[in-house]
Amino acid sequence: MIEISDSLKEFCDKQELVRIGYEDAKGNFRVVPVWFAEVDGSYCFGTEANSLKSRSLLHHPGAGWVIDGGENRKYRGASFSGRAERIEDKATRAKTYRALGMKYFESVDHPKFVEIYGQQDDPAAIYFKLKPKTASSWEY
Repeated sequence: MIEISDSLKEFCDKQELVRIGYEDAKGNFRVVPVWFAEVDGSYCFGTEANSLKSRSLLHHPGAGWVIDGGENRKYRGASFSGRAERIEDKATRAKTYRALGMKYFESVDHPKFVEIYGQQDDPAAIYFKLKPKTASSWEY
């Protein structure tokens, strides 16, 4: 991952959503919030394999994303641009599945997590790794 300060990385890791911007097949730009987790130094997320988001990113992997938060006029965050690459490696896919389950449900066995992502090797779910080329951050 492109270097950001340790304190900003810690802040980003604790946030619930990453907002990902991408171009769909019709050339329309979309921005969607998704759950994410840090896996082996990269931010990763999962989605339905047949969703517009996954189909678009497989066809046009260029993406931008932002992780931000704060309250009462004390905001911080980081904005990235780069690529969303499909995770093909079974070990990395398993790590991503586990990281998402633990972050959002404290278990990969939680019924709601299984409802959303299926079992670890469910072909109806696809996972992406966000690979940044540029990054910027702010704090105010």
